[in-house]
Amino acid sequence: MSICAAILGCSGPALTAEEKAQLAELTGWTSDWKSLDDYQKNPKSGKSLAEIIGNHLLGWIITAIAVSLGAPFWFDTLNRFMNIRNAGRSPEEKRDKSSPGPSPVTA
Repeated sequence: MSICAAILGCSGPALTAEEKAQLAELTGWTSDWKSLDDYQKNPKSGKSLAEIIGNHLLGWIITAIAVSLGAPFWFDTLNRFMNIRNAGRSPEEKRDKSSPGPSPVTA
């Protein structure tokens, strides 16, 4: 009995075969298996198992470092980015007529 059937009372599979295939393609594991099959048939094409594991391990390490920095770091970083993006006067803003404009430069 599946978890869906036991807890929610669902009937039938939780995911169809097409949905499972789409999820597998989204995660990238399908292309890795294909690349490994290509490597086994011809070592000059595709990726070896060590290359695939190395790439995924590198991704997991980068993810772990990013998560370990914590939410405050990322919140501050995004706020700084938004402040840089919002710096300056927008094109729609009208210049205040009471304040003097930039003085012309004469050479």
